[in-house]
Amino acid sequence: LTYFFIFFFFFFSSRRRHTRYISVTGVQTCALPIYTTFGDEFTLTVGRESIQFRSLKNFHSTDADTLIYLPRNKFLIAIDTISPGYAPFKEFEVTPDLEAYISILDIILTYDFDRILTGHLGILGERADIEQALAYVQDVEKTAAQAIESTSLEEVFGVVHAALKENKNSDIA
Repeated sequence: LTYFFIFFFFFFSSRRRHTRYISVTGVQTCALPIYTTFGDEFTLTVGRESIQFRSLKNFHSTDADTLIYLPRNKFLIAIDTISPGYAPFKEFEVTPDLEAYISILDIILTYDFDRILTGHLGILGERADIEQALAYVQDVEKTAAQAIESTSLEEVFGVVHAALKENKNSDIA
């Protein structure tokens, strides 16, 4: 795992240096390609280490999101998916597509990983964290569907209107 982070640190800091040099001189000074694009999946092999990249479209970002998996270390990087130990961030990690959010959790569970890095909190998670997040999302979805089926819109508006009338300072009532 340390090797992976050292690799990324030197790889990207080196690319920045060379990119600046290219933009000024127009001459590429390193053997590394400045840009690498891939479709759905891409594997980078460095020595004995294999790093798998998988594109997931429209789960969090409107253009694409990427899972990064190190199979030898059983380590998965899935940024903006969950927050280990916490309920999902607002709007289920600010996803534009709830079905895609649920499917990404299912996809993550297909990987053989012991640890997962999910982003901003810097807390490493485990498979159980993904399972818990998926159960939570499915429960919210089920509860919302039951509430929609058992409650009329008139009932909802009546309760909201009564609550607003109680609050004399409300501009809406």
